[in-house]
Amino acid sequence: MRAEKKLLAAIIHRAVLDMCSKPIRQRLTLDAQHAMWFIFKENTIAQTYLDLLDMDIINFRRNLLKTMYSGNSMDTLSLNKRNFRFNYNQYMADELKTADKKWSVAA
Repeated sequence: MRAEKKLLAAIIHRAVLDMCSKPIRQRLTLDAQHAMWFIFKENTIAQTYLDLLDMDIINFRRNLLKTMYSGNSMDTLSLNKRNFRFNYNQYMADELKTADKKWSVAA
């Protein structure tokens, strides 16, 4: 793997690790929020990075969610998965609130 691809893979890996960070006082950390935005927001640089790594962002997201919502609660990654699920649900709730505000202002 060329050095550039290793760097891009490391950035994606760091984002996944940040999405699994422990929430503080039932809120996403800033790192988790930025990582969620980086991976799940449409038309972000993550899509370009994954394209350069010959990966499809839709399949990446689908596999990430499938992995984080699967498995038993006793596996070694259960705490990371639980943190991810909390962070993801909180991120999506915040996104819906933002979308509702945009639509109510436009109406």
